[in-house]
Amino acid sequence: MNSYLNKFKVGGVEVNGFDATNNFITDSIDIDYDWVFSIQTVMSSLTGNPKLTIQCSNDNVNWVNYTSVSTNVDLTNTSNHMIIDDNYPCQFIRLKYEAGGNNGVITLIYKLKR
Repeated sequence: MNSYLNKFKVGGVEVNGFDATNNFITDSIDIDYDWVFSIQTVMSSLTGNPKLTIQCSNDNVNWVNYTSVSTNVDLTNTSNHMIIDDNYPCQFIRLKYEAGGNNGVITLIYKLKR
């Protein structure tokens, strides 16, 4: 079984202690349909009402929100969240982050497993 742990990127820069005061969309990741993924968010100095949405695409051009459960995930209840999916139907994944007045920092980690 193969497994890869990495951080999402924005403009090629790792989202690791990343400024969470502004909205952003991560660079896309090609997960080639047959990977199980997990996403972990780690935030510090949490304020405001930040939210995260998983988006998927089959052509890396047209994007849709993945599921209702993964749309506008509220990041205010805890500084650490985990989202796992073993039935992802798309080839590409990215995250849409909305700051919602947050003045902290965020780290976005993903793990792919076959």
